[in-house]
Amino acid sequence: MNKTFKKNIGVLHLWLGLTSGLIVFIVALTGSILVFEEEIDAFINPEFYKVSNIGIQKMPVDLYVNSIAKQYRITELDRIQTYQDPARTVIISGTDADKKDQIFSVDSYTGKVLATIPEKSRFFSVILDLHRHLILGEVGKFITGCSCLIFIFMLLSGLILWWPKKIKNLKQRLTIKWNASFKRVN
Repeated sequence: MNKTFKKNIGVLHLWLGLTSGLIVFIVALTGSILVFEEEIDAFINPEFYKVSNIGIQKMPVDLYVNSIAKQYRITELDRIQTYQDPARTVIISGTDADKKDQIFSVDSYTGKVLATIPEKSRFFSVILDLHRHLILGEVGKFITGCSCLIFIFMLLSGLILWWPKKIKNLKQRLTIKWNASFKRVN
């Protein structure tokens, strides 16, 4: 490859990496947190996820869903999460008449609403918005999208910079010299 081309790719790789790196880091960090959303939230808010007394038989879902819809003026159900674990609550997400998203924790044995929380005030809703939109709405969505495209370019340009001049040197690039200095092995 041409030395000037590789040098220009190197400069472009450096500056694009510096500009998009922070955003990709935020997206990666928030994504890592979101992977453990259920475990973290269940640890922080156990009353939202566990029933106090395990009953003999669970109620049919439609009975307490209809009750919640009337009592809390839910106009649209978004999600109903049920679990095999007898100690777990049923989690219901819905939109009320004021167009606000609500999350309900329901005891599946009694049909009683144990807790309710507005979707927007949940910690993980904020983390998800930061992950997808940098809490900037459509502008943030555009920024994260561009940063991910730049990251793909970074991967390809890094491969170009890493590729040896001669194909016979490829084996050397693909092996680790274990008796080298710590810095090189690392």
